[in-house]
Amino acid sequence: MFIMTQKHQVITSRRIVTREITIPSVPVYDSAAIKAVRERFELSQTALAAILNTSLPTIKAWEGGNKRPSGAASKLLDVLAKKGLEALS
Repeated sequence: MFIMTQKHQVITSRRIVTREITIPSVPVYDSAAIKAVRERFELSQTALAAILNTSLPTIKAWEGGNKRPSGAASKLLDVLAKKGLEALS
């Protein structure tokens, strides 16, 4: 698993504040994993498309293995898988 660490500096009129932010990589969701997440929350493909703000043909393509989710869609799938529907409502 790749983890990106970035140092962020904020310069104010009197001081420099440095903090370190660790951002874990987003797992790759293959067709079986996407379908498993959808079924775990008892969602139809149409409902999952609405939650992720994408189209039904896109969900079908993901689950059929013809396409993979983009970075933003993968992140939303990961949030759904880890935190549940409440996190995206």
